[in-house]
Amino acid sequence: MASPQQQIRFEHWANSQSLEAIVAASHDLPEALSLVAHIVSISRFWAARVEGTAEKLAPWPTLTAPELEAELRQLRDRWLRLSNGTAMDAQVRYESSDGENRSNLFSEVLQEVFLHGAHHRGQIALVLRMKGFEPPRSTDFIPALRTKVL
Repeated sequence: MASPQQQIRFEHWANSQSLEAIVAASHDLPEALSLVAHIVSISRFWAARVEGTAEKLAPWPTLTAPELEAELRQLRDRWLRLSNGTAMDAQVRYESSDGENRSNLFSEVLQEVFLHGAHHRGQIALVLRMKGFEPPRSTDFIPALRTKVL
């Protein structure tokens, strides 16, 4: 199994690949940008929960490509800091979106963030194809390893 830090770097790489494909299309693709912004927002939301802070975030914010690029870098660094300072079996206590007090392991929170991103990256690839543009060549883990970015 990849280390949490390697998975965080992969998540950043894969999200960046999706954003680069949107930018490369050189067309107004608000649906695709909205999906990247949603990935960013939900990742920020979970990071705040791990930190024990309450961030009021719109789940579907409107952000530009340059703003998203900066947000993705900040999130990578934020999650790397959290993963270096939080045990994988640490309990993350938070109030859920339905107002209930909940608790999950840090490892489960990371898994949620990673799978949520993968789900929406698939949607981004579909939007790009449906609009006649090329999606990223790959946003898969093994190809990322081959690029030596992880």
